[in-house]
Amino acid sequence: MPGMTNIIAKGPMWVQVFCFRLTLRHRILHVKVFV
Repeated sequence: MPGMTNIIAKGPMWVQVFCFRLTLRHRILHVKVFV
């Protein structure tokens, strides 16, 4: 996984935003599942 993070960090802004939104949505889904 560290390699993927490195690619995201060096990637363009839209990639960072896309990945951030993806992880954020993933966490929200997890919260909804557990609550």
